[in-house]
Amino acid sequence: MMMKRILLLTMLMGLPVAPVQALSPEMEMDRYLLAAQRHVRLGNFDEAEQYLQRAVALQITPPPEFYYVYGEVLHHNDKLQLARETLEKYLQQTQMEGEYYHDSLELLTLIEEREAKPLTRPQPEKASLVNADNQKQGAWIEPLKELYLTDSAQEALLLHTNSLLRNFAARDSRVLNLKRADDHLYQLSVPRRGELMVTLRQAAESGYEYSNSKIAVFGINPYVDSSCDRATNRCTITHPVNGQPWLEIRRDDKAAAELSRSLTALIKQLQE
Repeated sequence: MMMKRILLLTMLMGLPVAPVQALSPEMEMDRYLLAAQRHVRLGNFDEAEQYLQRAVALQITPPPEFYYVYGEVLHHNDKLQLARETLEKYLQQTQMEGEYYHDSLELLTLIEEREAKPLTRPQPEKASLVNADNQKQGAWIEPLKELYLTDSAQEALLLHTNSLLRNFAARDSRVLNLKRADDHLYQLSVPRRGELMVTLRQAAESGYEYSNSKIAVFGINPYVDSSCDRATNRCTITHPVNGQPWLEIRRDDKAAAELSRSLTALIKQLQE
């Protein structure tokens, strides 16, 4: 009996071990889609697009919601034609029963308006002062809350501002690469009520250096101005208290105006 057991054990030990199975393409598709949706909620649209591109590379048929998420990300990354085609594919597949039916229609309208009425660029030396009240802040913030999947106007504005700062980060190189050490990346946070903190990441010989600055928002003029300089290829956001250079992005008049508008609305929210 003992000899039979030894013989059986010997035979089993000689059998090839089955390799651990990787995730199926369908599981990987779901994983990439969930990762992209998480980055959308955080306002990291570049990262979201990278995950969605990895999903496309699987070369399998994605679930219908993939096309909505991809269309939303492409719209935010200013790839309007591809965004429109992707959203139309979502609607073709789901018709009026799709979970994102109304959201897709609204995005298609926004794309149509952006394509039909390109933004009139301000004078390159001076972006116009943003009057948030005349721009009907409430009507503007509501779509942001939907975009960033939050009921908080403050959170939506903070996510939107950080997304702009990240997507238009100033750099020394001509090719945008947020992983390069020569990029100047700002990040805003609200450490406590009535306080806005700016964290700046800059290159150093051994990696990155970080610096923080804070603003107490109560009692200050919330309106934030901006200016763009062709010579330096940068846009500067002025400090709301002393009027000195505060934040810096690569030169893009539209982004500078949007950033000024978002910061003004955010400061007003923090003052409430």
